[in-house]
Amino acid sequence: MDNNPIDSTFATQLSYAGIFAAATSMGMDADAAFGSLLSRPAHPYRRYRWFVNMDEFGNRVIHAAPPEEEVGWTPWERWRISGARVVRE
Repeated sequence: MDNNPIDSTFATQLSYAGIFAAATSMGMDADAAFGSLLSRPAHPYRRYRWFVNMDEFGNRVIHAAPPEEEVGWTPWERWRISGARVVRE
C-alpha cells in the first residue's frame, strides 16, 4: 500500500457498497487491490461508481463504472472469479 494516509470517508463508501466484503469472499487481498485507490486522492477510479452484483453462476462481481458523462469511452473495470482465480478485466 502507498505510504499516504487512508481516506476513511472513501473507504466507508466502498465498504457500504459491499466492495470489501465481496473482495474477501472472492479471496482477494483488498489492500493489494484497492490500497492505492484509498491512499491517493487523485486516483481516477475514485470518481467511478462502485457496486457488487452476481454473475450467471452466482459468484460476486465487483464493478467500477465510469461517471455517467464518460460512459462509452472510459474503461469499465470489474473483478470476478474465473475457475479458482480472481480476474481483473
